[in-house]
Amino acid sequence: MALYIYPQSTENESKNLYHNLDIVEQDQLIDIRQLNDISNISVAFMLTNKASVVIKKIKKPQPEELNKWDHIYKHPNIVGFLGIYSIKNDTELFLIMPFAKDGNLREFIESNTLSFDRKLEIALNITNGIRFLHKNDITHGNINPKNILIFDGIAKITNLPNKLYIRNKGLYINDGLFENIGYIDPNSILNKNYKKHKSMDIYCLGTLLWEIMSEKIPYSEHQNDGILGLILKIKGGYREVDVINNSEYVNLYNNCWDGNNSIRPKIEDIYNQLLSIMNLKY
Repeated sequence: MALYIYPQSTENESKNLYHNLDIVEQDQLIDIRQLNDISNISVAFMLTNKASVVIKKIKKPQPEELNKWDHIYKHPNIVGFLGIYSIKNDTELFLIMPFAKDGNLREFIESNTLSFDRKLEIALNITNGIRFLHKNDITHGNINPKNILIFDGIAKITNLPNKLYIRNKGLYINDGLFENIGYIDPNSILNKNYKKHKSMDIYCLGTLLWEIMSEKIPYSEHQNDGILGLILKIKGGYREVDVINNSEYVNLYNNCWDGNNSIRPKIEDIYNQLLSIMNLKY
């Protein structure tokens, strides 16, 4: 069960509102400090877990929304929450999440030498997380390396599309559009009528599969084209070059990249194909 950290004066009220959550004392969080220059995210040390945690501000108290998403956060490839931190008599609430000491996916790849098999395991972790979201009729809509965090070598998806907190797209997009362009469904670019769909997660997963193996930022060698020129090339069907000598894996991410989103593979098919590739290795 998750943890609810509350001021003593509101204990009974909190138990009624957050009935799915365990309750601990507020003083279990110490050394709270802001994370870099991100105003709505802090880090702290949690005494009960004896570990660092991340604190993300919730827009407003939303017990129904929190209880509805409780089972989603329990999946092994979704970054879970450890509880709720409350200040100012419950008028301000914060989600408590584990701190990813291994960093995000891109940082992990840059700082480690990974074998093909190890990369395949990470790809399976991510695919399994998306698979669970899609089974629950949830489209993430912002799959990219900085929304994949690594915990003891296991990849987990964060920044889910719920109403609990502000989704910090700026964490990724502000790093530069060239770094993000590979994770934008080309059907959505310059298309005001585009509607979020599970196929956009599939497209982004294809780019993740490519980046995991190539250890490169997608389209990083095309900056001389200019951002508009690159966008037009991608919309016209251009994709990154193949990076490994494994035809099944290459075909998989290329199928995810199909410009026709209606014929991109389903997440279950991708998961099974990755399992097949892994099993062929043994």
